[in-house]
Amino acid sequence: MDSGLEQWVPLAASATAGGAVLLLGVSIARSTKAIRRSVAYSMTAAQRAAARRAAMESSPLFRLALPMVEAVGSQLALLPIKGVREYMDAPYERAGRPGGLSTDELLAMSLLIGLTLSAMFFVSISLTGSPALIPLSVIGLPAGLLLVNASLQNRIELREKQALRAMPYALDLLVLCLRSGISLTLALRKLVEDYENHPLGQELGRVLTEMDMGRPRRPAFEGLAERLPLDDIRSLCDTVIQSEELGWPLSTALEQLADRLVTERSLKGEATAGAAGVLIMMPSTLVLASAVLILFGPVIVRWLTGGFSGS
Repeated sequence: MDSGLEQWVPLAASATAGGAVLLLGVSIARSTKAIRRSVAYSMTAAQRAAARRAAMESSPLFRLALPMVEAVGSQLALLPIKGVREYMDAPYERAGRPGGLSTDELLAMSLLIGLTLSAMFFVSISLTGSPALIPLSVIGLPAGLLLVNASLQNRIELREKQALRAMPYALDLLVLCLRSGISLTLALRKLVEDYENHPLGQELGRVLTEMDMGRPRRPAFEGLAERLPLDDIRSLCDTVIQSEELGWPLSTALEQLADRLVTERSLKGEATAGAAGVLIMMPSTLVLASAVLILFGPVIVRWLTGGFSGS
Protein backbone atom coordinates (compact mmCIF):
# COMPACT_ATOMS: atom_id res chain seq x y z
CA MET A 1 0.00 0.00 0.00
CA ASP A 2 2.77 2.42 0.98
CA SER A 3 4.89 1.45 -2.01
CA GLY A 4 1.95 2.12 -4.30
CA LEU A 5 1.53 5.58 -2.81
CA GLU A 6 5.24 6.23 -3.20
CA GLN A 7 4.89 5.51 -6.92
CA TRP A 8 1.80 7.61 -7.47
CA VAL A 9 2.76 10.72 -5.47
CA PRO A 10 5.68 11.76 -7.75
CA LEU A 11 3.51 11.19 -10.81
CA ALA A 12 0.71 13.29 -9.35
CA ALA A 13 3.15 16.04 -8.40
CA SER A 14 4.68 16.09 -11.88
CA ALA A 15 1.25 16.12 -13.50
CA THR A 16 0.17 19.01 -11.29
CA ALA A 17 3.26 21.02 -12.17
CA GLY A 18 2.82 20.26 -15.86
CA GLY A 19 -0.83 21.29 -15.70
CA ALA A 20 0.15 24.58 -14.07
CA VAL A 21 2.66 25.31 -16.82
CA LEU A 22 0.12 24.35 -19.50
CA LEU A 23 -2.56 26.60 -18.02
CA LEU A 24 -0.06 29.43 -17.85
CA GLY A 25 0.76 28.95 -21.53
CA VAL A 26 -2.93 28.97 -22.48
CA SER A 27 -3.57 32.10 -20.42
CA ILE A 28 -0.59 33.83 -22.03
CA ALA A 29 -1.83 32.93 -25.51
CA ARG A 30 -5.36 34.16 -24.82
CA SER A 31 -4.25 37.30 -23.02
CA THR A 32 -1.84 38.16 -25.82
CA LYS A 33 -4.73 38.27 -28.28
CA ALA A 34 -6.89 40.30 -25.90
CA ILE A 35 -4.40 42.97 -24.86
CA ARG A 36 -2.18 43.32 -27.93
CA ARG A 37 -1.71 46.99 -28.71
CA SER A 38 0.23 48.98 -31.30
CA VAL A 39 2.17 51.69 -29.47
CA ALA A 40 4.56 53.13 -32.04
CA TYR A 41 6.54 55.31 -29.67
CA SER A 42 7.78 54.08 -26.33
CA MET A 43 9.68 55.89 -23.61
CA THR A 44 12.80 57.68 -24.73
CA ALA A 45 16.19 56.75 -23.34
CA ALA A 46 16.19 59.83 -21.10
CA GLN A 47 12.76 58.97 -19.70
CA ARG A 48 13.79 55.36 -19.05
CA ALA A 49 16.97 56.52 -17.34
CA ALA A 50 15.00 58.94 -15.15
CA ALA A 51 12.49 56.23 -14.20
CA ARG A 52 15.33 53.83 -13.41
CA ARG A 53 17.10 56.38 -11.21
CA ALA A 54 13.87 57.09 -9.33
CA ALA A 55 13.30 53.36 -8.74
CA MET A 56 16.87 52.86 -7.55
CA GLU A 57 16.59 55.76 -5.12
CA SER A 58 13.28 54.54 -3.69
CA SER A 59 14.11 50.82 -3.47
CA PRO A 60 17.49 49.45 -2.30
CA LEU A 61 16.33 45.96 -3.30
CA PHE A 62 15.77 47.13 -6.89
CA ARG A 63 19.22 48.74 -6.93
CA LEU A 64 20.74 45.50 -5.67
CA ALA A 65 18.94 43.27 -8.19
CA LEU A 66 19.32 45.56 -11.22
CA PRO A 67 22.73 44.25 -12.43
CA MET A 68 21.46 40.67 -12.39
CA VAL A 69 18.24 41.72 -14.11
CA GLU A 70 20.20 43.45 -16.87
CA ALA A 71 22.47 40.43 -17.35
CA VAL A 72 19.59 37.95 -17.56
CA GLY A 73 17.58 40.33 -19.76
CA SER A 74 20.40 40.55 -22.29
CA GLN A 75 20.29 36.76 -22.62
CA LEU A 76 16.50 36.62 -22.89
CA ALA A 77 16.67 39.15 -25.73
CA LEU A 78 18.27 36.41 -27.86
CA LEU A 79 15.30 34.04 -27.44
CA PRO A 80 12.36 33.93 -29.91
CA ILE A 81 9.61 34.55 -27.33
CA LYS A 82 7.59 37.21 -29.11
CA GLY A 83 4.26 36.11 -27.61
CA VAL A 84 5.54 36.31 -24.05
CA ARG A 85 7.04 39.74 -24.72
CA GLU A 86 3.73 41.03 -26.06
CA TYR A 87 1.91 39.51 -23.08
CA MET A 88 4.09 41.50 -20.66
CA ASP A 89 4.68 44.62 -22.77
CA ALA A 90 1.04 45.71 -23.08
CA PRO A 91 0.29 45.97 -19.32
CA TYR A 92 3.81 47.30 -18.68
CA GLU A 93 3.18 50.10 -21.18
CA ARG A 94 -0.13 50.98 -19.53
CA ALA A 95 1.49 50.88 -16.09
CA GLY A 96 3.90 53.63 -17.15
CA ARG A 97 6.97 51.36 -17.33
CA PRO A 98 7.96 51.69 -13.65
CA GLY A 99 11.68 51.22 -13.13
CA GLY A 100 12.45 52.09 -16.77
CA LEU A 101 13.08 48.45 -17.65
CA SER A 102 12.91 47.01 -21.12
CA THR A 103 10.48 44.18 -21.81
CA ASP A 104 13.27 41.60 -21.68
CA GLU A 105 14.48 43.01 -18.37
CA LEU A 106 10.95 42.78 -17.02
CA LEU A 107 10.83 39.14 -18.09
CA ALA A 108 14.21 38.63 -16.40
CA MET A 109 12.80 40.06 -13.17
CA SER A 110 9.82 37.71 -13.44
CA LEU A 111 12.17 34.77 -13.99
CA LEU A 112 14.33 35.70 -10.99
CA ILE A 113 11.25 36.02 -8.79
CA GLY A 114 10.03 32.65 -10.05
CA LEU A 115 13.40 31.03 -9.31
CA THR A 116 13.36 32.53 -5.81
CA LEU A 117 9.88 31.17 -5.18
CA SER A 118 10.89 27.75 -6.52
CA ALA A 119 13.90 27.70 -4.20
CA MET A 120 11.69 28.61 -1.24
CA PHE A 121 9.22 25.87 -2.16
CA PHE A 122 12.07 23.39 -2.54
CA VAL A 123 13.48 24.20 0.91
CA SER A 124 10.03 24.11 2.52
CA ILE A 125 9.19 20.73 0.99
CA SER A 126 12.60 19.33 1.92
CA LEU A 127 12.16 20.42 5.55
CA THR A 128 8.78 18.72 5.75
CA GLY A 129 10.38 15.40 4.89
CA SER A 130 8.34 14.81 1.71
CA PRO A 131 10.90 14.38 -1.08
CA ALA A 132 8.24 12.98 -3.38
CA LEU A 133 6.62 16.44 -3.52
CA ILE A 134 9.82 18.22 -4.59
CA PRO A 135 8.72 18.39 -8.28
CA LEU A 136 5.94 20.73 -7.13
CA SER A 137 8.55 23.42 -6.50
CA VAL A 138 8.64 24.11 -10.25
CA ILE A 139 5.28 25.87 -9.83
CA GLY A 140 7.25 28.87 -8.56
CA LEU A 141 8.48 29.62 -12.10
CA PRO A 142 5.09 30.55 -13.61
CA ALA A 143 4.07 32.08 -10.27
CA GLY A 144 6.78 34.73 -10.69
CA LEU A 145 5.36 35.79 -14.06
CA LEU A 146 1.83 35.90 -12.69
CA LEU A 147 2.90 37.93 -9.65
CA VAL A 148 4.61 40.56 -11.80
CA ASN A 149 1.59 40.75 -14.09
CA ALA A 150 -0.78 41.11 -11.11
CA SER A 151 1.40 43.91 -9.74
CA LEU A 152 1.23 45.68 -13.09
CA GLN A 153 -2.56 45.36 -13.17
CA ASN A 154 -2.82 46.95 -9.71
CA ARG A 155 -0.59 49.80 -10.83
CA ILE A 156 -2.70 50.27 -13.97
CA GLU A 157 -5.87 50.61 -11.91
CA LEU A 158 -4.21 53.11 -9.57
CA ARG A 159 -2.85 55.23 -12.43
CA GLU A 160 -6.21 55.30 -14.20
CA LYS A 161 -8.02 56.40 -11.03
CA GLN A 162 -5.48 59.16 -10.46
CA ALA A 163 -5.79 60.32 -14.07
CA LEU A 164 -9.59 60.44 -13.83
CA ARG A 165 -9.49 62.51 -10.65
CA ALA A 166 -7.13 65.05 -12.24
CA MET A 167 -9.01 65.44 -15.52
CA PRO A 168 -11.38 68.34 -14.56
CA TYR A 169 -8.56 70.43 -13.08
CA ALA A 170 -6.27 69.66 -16.01
CA LEU A 171 -8.92 70.72 -18.51
CA ASP A 172 -9.56 73.97 -16.62
CA LEU A 173 -5.82 74.73 -16.68
CA LEU A 174 -5.63 73.99 -20.41
CA VAL A 175 -8.59 76.29 -21.11
CA LEU A 176 -7.04 79.12 -19.07
CA CYS A 177 -3.72 78.76 -20.89
CA LEU A 178 -5.34 78.62 -24.33
CA ARG A 179 -7.54 81.65 -23.63
CA SER A 180 -4.44 83.59 -22.63
CA GLY A 181 -3.25 83.21 -26.22
CA ILE A 182 -0.54 80.54 -26.03
CA SER A 183 -0.42 77.47 -28.25
CA LEU A 184 -1.53 73.98 -27.30
CA THR A 185 2.09 72.81 -27.06
CA LEU A 186 2.98 75.50 -24.51
CA ALA A 187 -0.24 74.83 -22.62
CA LEU A 188 0.61 71.15 -22.42
CA ARG A 189 4.11 72.00 -21.20
CA LYS A 190 2.61 74.09 -18.41
CA LEU A 191 0.27 71.26 -17.50
CA VAL A 192 3.13 68.75 -17.50
CA GLU A 193 5.14 71.01 -15.19
CA ASP A 194 2.26 71.27 -12.72
CA TYR A 195 1.59 67.50 -12.85
CA GLU A 196 5.21 66.39 -13.06
CA ASN A 197 4.94 63.34 -10.79
CA HIS A 198 1.35 62.53 -11.72
CA PRO A 199 0.31 59.81 -14.20
CA LEU A 200 -1.62 62.31 -16.31
CA GLY A 201 1.37 64.64 -16.47
CA GLN A 202 3.69 61.76 -17.33
CA GLU A 203 1.49 60.59 -20.20
CA LEU A 204 1.03 64.10 -21.57
CA GLY A 205 4.79 64.52 -21.29
CA ARG A 206 5.19 61.51 -23.54
CA VAL A 207 2.79 63.12 -26.01
CA LEU A 208 4.96 66.25 -26.06
CA THR A 209 8.11 64.17 -26.49
CA GLU A 210 6.60 62.33 -29.44
CA MET A 211 5.55 65.58 -31.11
CA ASP A 212 9.03 67.03 -30.51
CA MET A 213 10.45 63.94 -32.24
CA GLY A 214 8.35 64.71 -35.30
CA ARG A 215 5.30 62.57 -34.73
CA PRO A 216 2.03 64.21 -35.91
CA ARG A 217 -0.43 65.37 -33.28
CA ARG A 218 -3.15 62.89 -34.21
CA PRO A 219 -1.17 59.64 -33.70
CA ALA A 220 0.48 61.15 -30.60
CA PHE A 221 -2.89 61.65 -28.92
CA GLU A 222 -4.17 58.32 -30.23
CA GLY A 223 -1.21 56.71 -28.45
CA LEU A 224 -2.27 58.50 -25.25
CA ALA A 225 -5.76 57.03 -25.61
CA GLU A 226 -4.23 53.56 -26.00
CA ARG A 227 -2.05 53.87 -22.91
CA LEU A 228 -4.93 55.27 -20.83
CA PRO A 229 -8.05 53.58 -22.26
CA LEU A 230 -10.55 55.73 -20.37
CA ASP A 231 -13.63 57.45 -21.75
CA ASP A 232 -12.56 60.87 -20.44
CA ILE A 233 -9.09 60.55 -21.95
CA ARG A 234 -10.59 59.37 -25.24
CA SER A 235 -12.90 62.40 -25.23
CA LEU A 236 -9.94 64.72 -24.67
CA CYS A 237 -7.98 63.14 -27.53
CA ASP A 238 -10.96 63.23 -29.89
CA THR A 239 -11.61 66.88 -29.03
CA VAL A 240 -8.01 67.88 -29.76
CA ILE A 241 -7.91 65.90 -33.03
CA GLN A 242 -11.26 67.16 -34.29
CA SER A 243 -10.44 70.76 -33.38
CA GLU A 244 -7.25 70.55 -35.42
CA GLU A 245 -8.87 68.87 -38.41
CA LEU A 246 -12.11 70.90 -38.49
CA GLY A 247 -10.75 74.24 -37.32
CA TRP A 248 -12.87 74.52 -34.19
CA PRO A 249 -11.69 76.83 -31.38
CA LEU A 250 -9.88 74.40 -29.08
CA SER A 251 -10.40 76.42 -25.91
CA THR A 252 -14.18 76.46 -26.43
CA ALA A 253 -14.28 72.74 -27.21
CA LEU A 254 -12.21 71.88 -24.12
CA GLU A 255 -14.39 74.12 -21.95
CA GLN A 256 -17.50 72.32 -23.17
CA LEU A 257 -15.79 68.99 -22.50
CA ALA A 258 -14.88 70.08 -18.96
CA ASP A 259 -18.48 71.13 -18.27
CA ARG A 260 -19.75 67.81 -19.60
CA LEU A 261 -17.33 65.82 -17.45
CA VAL A 262 -18.33 67.77 -14.34
CA THR A 263 -22.01 67.16 -15.11
CA GLU A 264 -21.41 63.44 -15.69
CA ARG A 265 -19.52 63.14 -12.41
CA SER A 266 -22.31 64.89 -10.55
CA LEU A 267 -24.85 62.48 -12.03
CA LYS A 268 -22.64 59.50 -11.13
CA GLY A 269 -22.33 60.82 -7.59
CA GLU A 270 -26.08 61.17 -7.29
CA ALA A 271 -26.59 57.66 -8.66
CA THR A 272 -24.05 56.27 -6.20
CA ALA A 273 -25.73 58.07 -3.32
CA GLY A 274 -29.12 56.71 -4.40
CA ALA A 275 -27.75 53.19 -4.61
CA ALA A 276 -26.24 53.56 -1.14
CA GLY A 277 -29.65 54.48 0.22
CA VAL A 278 -31.13 51.31 -1.23
CA LEU A 279 -28.29 49.14 0.08
CA ILE A 280 -28.57 50.53 3.59
CA MET A 281 -32.25 49.54 3.80
CA MET A 282 -31.42 45.88 4.45
CA PRO A 283 -29.21 46.41 7.52
CA SER A 284 -31.63 49.06 8.79
CA THR A 285 -34.49 46.57 8.47
CA LEU A 286 -32.48 43.91 10.32
CA VAL A 287 -31.66 46.36 13.12
CA LEU A 288 -35.34 47.29 13.41
CA ALA A 289 -36.35 43.62 13.46
CA SER A 290 -33.82 42.84 16.19
CA ALA A 291 -35.09 45.76 18.28
CA VAL A 292 -38.67 44.51 17.90
CA LEU A 293 -37.64 41.01 18.96
CA ILE A 294 -35.81 42.33 22.02
CA LEU A 295 -38.72 44.50 23.10
CA PHE A 296 -41.58 42.16 22.33
CA GLY A 297 -39.79 38.80 22.45
CA PRO A 298 -41.20 37.70 25.86
CA VAL A 299 -44.72 38.66 24.80
CA ILE A 300 -44.40 36.76 21.54
CA VAL A 301 -43.02 33.67 23.29
CA ARG A 302 -45.82 33.73 25.88
CA TRP A 303 -48.42 34.12 23.15
CA LEU A 304 -46.98 31.22 21.13
CA THR A 305 -46.88 28.94 24.19
CA GLY A 306 -50.49 29.71 25.05
CA GLY A 307 -49.75 31.73 28.16
CA PHE A 308 -52.47 34.29 27.45
CA SER A 309 -55.23 31.69 26.90
CA GLY A 310 -54.75 30.30 30.43
CA SER A 311 -55.17 33.67 32.04
